[in-house]
Amino acid sequence: MEWKILQLINVIITCGQGQNKMGLSVTQVIAIAGIAATVGGQIFGGISAGKAAKDEAHALEREAALRREEEIEEAARLEKEHKRFLSRQSVMFLKGGVTLSGSPLLVLEETREEKEKQVEAQKKRAEAVFQLGMTKAGRVAATGRAKLIGGLFSAVSSGTSLGLRAKAAGIF
Repeated sequence: MEWKILQLINVIITCGQGQNKMGLSVTQVIAIAGIAATVGGQIFGGISAGKAAKDEAHALEREAALRREEEIEEAARLEKEHKRFLSRQSVMFLKGGVTLSGSPLLVLEETREEKEKQVEAQKKRAEAVFQLGMTKAGRVAATGRAKLIGGLFSAVSSGTSLGLRAKAAGIF
């Protein structure tokens, strides 16, 4: 793209020196350069916005995966902690001369069930955090695609409009 701009500048410079091989006047070359700059800028803006959104979406996906792993690790930590607690609770009952039947067994079972619920809730949280991050990434990517397409349509619209104005003004 930079090379094309330099070529266009060269045409503008040489136009007034009688070296213009295309038979265009200085006014026509300047009009073409203006149209090309406008169109090129809008296309480049759309492409840049699309790429930036794509990069951000990938970053959000990586962050979502990382957060899910952290939440899963937390669930595993909780599970280990709960098993140690249940073991200590059983030992405390046994040291106190209490058999692990009847009410003490019910207490252990209730504690185990409650701890399992906490671990499962943590695992569900991990998946929810991941899905939320992926949804955000999808929205960002869609916005980027819309900006890219919008930039392309804007370039076509501007190029057409400017070309028609230049023609109406008698430049072409």
